[in-house]
Amino acid sequence: MNFRSAVLTPIILAAVLPAAAAGCSRDGHESAPAAATDTPAGPIGVPVEETPIRVRVNGTTIAGTIRHNPTGADLLRKLPVTVRVRDHNRQEKTGPLPAPLTMDGMPSGDAPKAADIGYFAPGNDLVFYYTDAPYWSGIARIGRLDGDLSVLADAGGELTVTVERSD
Repeated sequence: MNFRSAVLTPIILAAVLPAAAAGCSRDGHESAPAAATDTPAGPIGVPVEETPIRVRVNGTTIAGTIRHNPTGADLLRKLPVTVRVRDHNRQEKTGPLPAPLTMDGMPSGDAPKAADIGYFAPGNDLVFYYTDAPYWSGIARIGRLDGDLSVLADAGGELTVTVERSD
């Protein structure tokens, strides 16, 4: 190794390794982008438009809303929809929609909170969160549940969930 390589190699490694490690995590999730702590609901100071919905689970109705973002608006056009969901990671119920929703104009991922309604694009899944979830690539938050989440959290096995407009 010549003098230049002996001096430059440690400097290059010191600059490159931290940047490469920043995109990795131990649990398989992608790291959230530094500024991505929450999906903006809309421009600052502008009220977010939402449509009221009903989510029917095991004879229980939970009120909610769907946001007028591109993915939420696409779901609204397809309502009513019935989905068979199952538990995933003890934080959410997920199930495939009959047809994919658009992700045009949506963030590349998100970190949903309890009571959020999401769409997981890679699996074409509608997702109902009953606990907070870590950042995950391919998730879009499209709505919110406004009721008791225990019907989702406490139910085992598969459930049939129907989402419909409440207006």
